[in-house]
Amino acid sequence: MLIKMKLRTRMLILIALIILGLSLLTLTSILSTQRDLTQGRKDVITAVLESAYSIAEFYHSKERDGSMSREDAQQATVAAFLAGRYGGLDGKTEYVYAWTMDGVGVAHVNPNFIGQNMMNQVRDVKGRYTLQDISSAARQSPKGAFVDSLFPRPGTTEAVEKLQFTKMFEPWDWFIGTGIYMDDLAADMRKQIIADISTALIIITLITALALLIARSVLRQIGGEPADAIRFMASAAAGNLTIKIDQAPKHSVLDELAKMVASLRDTMNHIRDESARVNGNANTINQATANVASAAYEQSEAITSMAAAIEEMTVSISHISDSARDTEDSSKSSAQLAEQGVQQVALANTEIHKIAKTVREASTKVENLNNRATQISSIAGVIRDIAEQTNLLALNAAIEAARAGDQGRGFAVVADEVRTLAGRTANATSDIEAMIAGVLTETGQVVDTMKTALPQVESGVSATETASQILAHIKQESHSTLKRISEVANATREQGLASSSIAEKVDQIAAMVESTSQAMRATAESVHELNQVSSELNTMVNRFQCH
Repeated sequence: MLIKMKLRTRMLILIALIILGLSLLTLTSILSTQRDLTQGRKDVITAVLESAYSIAEFYHSKERDGSMSREDAQQATVAAFLAGRYGGLDGKTEYVYAWTMDGVGVAHVNPNFIGQNMMNQVRDVKGRYTLQDISSAARQSPKGAFVDSLFPRPGTTEAVEKLQFTKMFEPWDWFIGTGIYMDDLAADMRKQIIADISTALIIITLITALALLIARSVLRQIGGEPADAIRFMASAAAGNLTIKIDQAPKHSVLDELAKMVASLRDTMNHIRDESARVNGNANTINQATANVASAAYEQSEAITSMAAAIEEMTVSISHISDSARDTEDSSKSSAQLAEQGVQQVALANTEIHKIAKTVREASTKVENLNNRATQISSIAGVIRDIAEQTNLLALNAAIEAARAGDQGRGFAVVADEVRTLAGRTANATSDIEAMIAGVLTETGQVVDTMKTALPQVESGVSATETASQILAHIKQESHSTLKRISEVANATREQGLASSSIAEKVDQIAAMVESTSQAMRATAESVHELNQVSSELNTMVNRFQCH
């Protein structure tokens, strides 16, 4: 119930409780003061009566030991009583009196009462017989008794309260007593009550003013009711960042909370925008990676076909070499087989032209593959930049969440997870770049090898043309036929070796293309993972209402 109340209302309740407590304390103090003052008056008349009683006992002892007669002892006692005036403004208002138990006056300030039986004569304003009441109380209480009465002060006619204390003195059959007026006690009580109430009012006023100042200061520092701050933070914690506080004092708690939520709202919007950019870039990279993978597959198919052609060419060159050896063995019949030799050389020339064309095409394909790998490296750089930007944004979000304290702890965990995923993306991108660098190096080597092999193939073409010319003149230069055929055989063997080397290089190119294809698949998986991270981040950010 108190939680739902305004702070000012709770402070007013506290003030009311303090006022009630002070009122109870003041009332208790007044009652205690009244009791103490009354008891003080009783103590005074008790002490006076005990002193008078001691005087009577003293002179009675004189009577007992015979040093004084009873009459002298009683007269001395009466004289002592009358001399012992006390109380009042003049110090002589109150006195000690003595009466016989029958009501005959023995000692009194009024000489008219001496020797007279006043038992049925003295009455107060209420009609009570005062001497009868005092005598009866003294008889019933040997240790003394208090009796209330009403008598006017000397020189006045208005009866006021007077407290009597009496005690029976049995040896002389007296009751000795004294009284004290209590009307001034009421005046003292009024003064004390006024003083206590004034003090309480001053304290209450000070406490009320201080409590109101404290409440005002607390409200100014908070910027409103604590319940408003609780509702504001609960709404922000639930994801509503569009909530605003109107007219909150500057530098108050609510004002700073509003600034924090506004900053968090801007951060969420920025993260949402960057997440959309990352998602778009990831889709672009994914498409580019798919295109590269498709091109790599086509290159692999082309290289496979080229390898088969080179294998066929190698077989053909082997056949040429065998034919050359056979021709060398039958050099004597070279003239007859010259035409066949021309045909074989022409065929070899055609095949070597094919080889040269295939090598040039392979070199072009490898250079294209090199360019594709360079493009992939650029795309991987873009991925790394995006991962670094995502990591930076996650770090900024973690800083903002740390400023939010306990309320922003859940978002700090999300930001840390995003930063971890961004780091994984950056590591995967670095691996891709390293693999692409290796591919670039190896494809460069293949290009160099192709360029080296191309002049050799062209040399083979020239050699076959020379062989054709020699065969045309075989009939005329029969003696040099054997030597020429040997040269052809050696040349064909060299071409066989070159063809085998080309086949090996083509196999290496095929392996590199496969490695590139695997790297592209890894890149596609990384991009897909980045896309998932971006989607998760976007889902988390969409929990917050920012518009």
